[in-house]
Amino acid sequence: MTGIKYLPPSGVEFFRQKLLPESVQQISNIAEKAISNPEQLLSDLNSMAVRNKTVLDKPFKLRVWAHSLHNTANLELENILSVIKGIVPQDTGIIVARVKDPVSIAEKFHKVHRNYGILVNSLEHAKSKVTDLVGTRIVLHTGSANEIDNVVSSLVEAILDNKVNIKELRNYSGPNFTPYLTDDHMKMIQDAAMSSGQNPIVKKETRSTGYTGCHFLFEFNKGVITELQLKGSKTNNYHTFNHLIYDIMQGKNPSKKIPELEKLLEPLVTSVKSFTNEDKNKYDNYLINSAKYFRLAECGIDAELPILPEGMDKILSLDNIESLYKEYSLILEKHKK
Repeated sequence: MTGIKYLPPSGVEFFRQKLLPESVQQISNIAEKAISNPEQLLSDLNSMAVRNKTVLDKPFKLRVWAHSLHNTANLELENILSVIKGIVPQDTGIIVARVKDPVSIAEKFHKVHRNYGILVNSLEHAKSKVTDLVGTRIVLHTGSANEIDNVVSSLVEAILDNKVNIKELRNYSGPNFTPYLTDDHMKMIQDAAMSSGQNPIVKKETRSTGYTGCHFLFEFNKGVITELQLKGSKTNNYHTFNHLIYDIMQGKNPSKKIPELEKLLEPLVTSVKSFTNEDKNKYDNYLINSAKYFRLAECGIDAELPILPEGMDKILSLDNIESLYKEYSLILEKHKK
């Protein structure tokens, strides 16, 4: 038996499919089609499988489509970043970006099937189900109204110049928080889109968890859907490390079966599992008020940083969670290498 192995530029393993022996060159040639013509690749591999009396199963096809989408996004990333950099006026903030890896894309297909009963059945269908194939984020230096005004003005200009095709805008904020975009900002963006023949979904939504951020979906060349998040640096930092405790409270396992992470997070997980309903309500309010504190700071409004409710395990404090997250990130990065 022989295995096909193809490593894309990102270094993530593409797939392994056991087949009876074929020439190494033939396998190499058809594997290259994963980038330019995944459907032809599947056809060639299926022919090989028939000759060898084996079958290409559905998970294998999903991996082919996942890798094709990943490679397409990689090829378009430079163009996407060039456009997004044009939206951010100089000295306003920084841009971070990532292309979703093939494993995560394939997992997304399974999640869509598991949660909604939708079975991905073609490359185009697969493309429509990954709305964050490229994930980008603008982290504003201060998150001030002036910075946001500048970004919105640049975005409106990009839309009118047909540099971006906006599909969706969701302006999230916590209860009684100041959202990043005002109603006037949202109308300016929507009007620009309509003038350019675009018809995006535009919504303002309140998140009970205190989550605050503005999310855009853009469509670029070759149908690559890109998510752009807009946040201030203080809120972004808070939501980054807070995601660790959020996942644990949702019953998820952020340790990813890595023993070092399991050991690091065990005290935190144990503390959360011991919550009574009253404890959970108190801690939820502590987190919401903390999120509000950081957003107020971005708006230039003085406020007091919330204190961990009396009687709660000190490991649950924001300072400790931020410290744990830094250790968590270092360990995770080490295991990715």
